[in-house]
Order: sequence, then structure tokens, then C-alpha cells
Amino acid sequence: MKKFFIIYSCSLLLINSCGQDETIRDPSFHLNLIINNPAKPFKVSLNICRDPYSEQSGLIYIQRIQENSSITDYRENGVVRRQMLDTVHIEKKAFAEFASLIKKTKIWEQENSIGRRTDGNAYQFTVKDSLREHSFSVMGVSEHEYMQELAMFCLTQFDLHFPSIPVMEINSEISLKKYDRLTNTMDSAQIRIIKSGNAITAFYNRRPFRLTEDQYIELWQVMENNHIWNLETMTKFETKYPVEYRLSVKRGIQSSFVIVYAPSKLPDKRLFNIINFIETMRLHEINETDTSK
Repeated sequence: MKKFFIIYSCSLLLINSCGQDETIRDPSFHLNLIINNPAKPFKVSLNICRDPYSEQSGLIYIQRIQENSSITDYRENGVVRRQMLDTVHIEKKAFAEFASLIKKTKIWEQENSIGRRTDGNAYQFTVKDSLREHSFSVMGVSEHEYMQELAMFCLTQFDLHFPSIPVMEINSEISLKKYDRLTNTMDSAQIRIIKSGNAITAFYNRRPFRLTEDQYIELWQVMENNHIWNLETMTKFETKYPVEYRLSVKRGIQSSFVIVYAPSKLPDKRLFNIINFIETMRLHEINETDTSK
């Protein structure tokens, strides 16, 4: 009897262990989920796949509009999110849950369906592996318990790995200056953008100009997408180009200050993307609002 109990207990442990360590064997497995909610408006094309080097962990990233593009297939008004251009690892426990849900939903057998009630979202699933590809859509809250859990799992992972940043609730200051070392003077552009409380003010060479909330949000989207807090001073072209860009950014307790020369010449285009956006935004806004010319 005792021997039977030990064998039974070990069998239970083995079953539980298999459940906890559910994984995806095929390294080419790939799930794309497009979540669309026209009422918000909101859309994201989310990809979850197996880590090619480990069957026990996964990767998550936002689909690009085109291959090698820096533009994501994503739409959400008034929200800044972190890591939107990154591929992020999904931890072992979460990926095991994902693999388990893929198995429980019998995802390769699913067909188009309309849920028992709406949550405003339409879900378009596409799954691929080395042998097959299958697509189907779910409108609203699925009547299939595990399918609904899978959809909610993907939404949770999106919010977890690409979290929103409440930039409209935090004071900030952005300053871009061009300094000419040959003449030892400031060059033409001196741009400051300040958010204090509910007010957003901007200056070009100490002259105020209008900056809308949408433009402010878009600016922070560009800076977050280009990892503003991780960028460092680049002196590669210091001896060839006399004009240096000085970019200072503060938001809450975070701050960054970098100096760069000829940012368009650098192989890493992140600083160029930020500086070019600020300068282009300023020129467009000045031309649009300046009635004195």
C-alpha cells in the first residue's frame, strides 16, 4: 500500500510538473494577434514567438508596417509607451502559460466566431510553424474559455512589456542648442519645450511659439522609441564638424544630457531621429503660426 502511494504521488508530481513546464517545441512557432478597437481608436499588431535558442522562453514585439521599417503597426491616441521598437523577452513562467493556452485552445482548429458580448475589440489571430499556417478572427468576448484567456494574456503582455508612460502628469523640460566652436557662439537654433502643470510652453531663440498637446505626445513617442535615457555623448566627428548639438532632457526625476556632432553621419540614427524631429517640428510650427512675414 505504501509503495502504491509513493508511485501515485510521484505520478501526480510528474503530471503537475509537465503542466507547469508546458513549452513549444517548434522553434519557428509564431503567433500574430491584431487587436483593433475603432471606438477608442486603438490598434496593435502583436507578435509572440518562441526564443530560437530556448524552448522555455519567448519573445514579444510589435509588427512593423514594413520590413526594416521603424514605423510600428500601432495606433493609440494620446499615449506614450516604452520599448515600442524593441523585441522583449517573455520570462519562463509566462511563456509556459502561453504555451499551455495555445494547447488548450486547440488553436489550429479554431474558426471565425462572434463572442457572447462585445468588449469593443476585434481579434485577428494568425499562427504559423514550420509546417502550417492558420488564421481566424474573434469578435468581442469569446465563448471559448481558453480562447478568451489567450486574448487577455496577450493584452496583459502588451501592457506589461510596452507600458504606458503618464507624460501629461509629469513636469518636463527639453532643450536643444547648436553651438559653433569656430565662432564660440550659439548657432541659429535654441529650442526649449517646458511642461509645468497643465501648461506646455515652447521657445525658439527665446521667442514663444505654440506647441499642441498632440505634438508634445508625439515628441515623447519619438524620444522613447529612440531610447533617450540610454543615449550618450558622441564625439566621433568632433574634429571634422565645428557645430555641436547639445540636447538636455528632464522628466520628473529622470534627466539626460548629450553632445553630438553631425548626427546624420552616425550609423546609430537614434540621436539624429530625435534632433531632426525637434528641428522639423519647430520649423513647421513657426512657419504655420508666424503672421509677421
